[in-house]
Amino acid sequence: MSKLVRSIRLNDLDYHPNRSPRTYGRPAGAAFRIQAELAGGGTAHVELVDAAGHVLHATSVALPGEYRHELSIGSAGAHRLTLKARATNKHFSQDLHLDVGHPE
Repeated sequence: MSKLVRSIRLNDLDYHPNRSPRTYGRPAGAAFRIQAELAGGGTAHVELVDAAGHVLHATSVALPGEYRHELSIGSAGAHRLTLKARATNKHFSQDLHLDVGHPE
């Protein structure tokens, strides 16, 4: 079975969960760019969810295709978002650790 999500990019860098979140860091209020390359056929439903379970962004993506979203976080600190994707018989979930610094 092929993977639903081929790759994730955060601020134009390949996302790796074991890499320091500071690698992808932004000051408070600056935009984080989130991209995911999806494979397969049909349509996938993609969501970006915060640590409290609130959906920050949801959309459908024609497969193969790309999910793109930009968001700003106003408070400094470590934040966790989850990128979720589902298509027929395929599910994907990946936590994204974002480091937000003090405004410049």
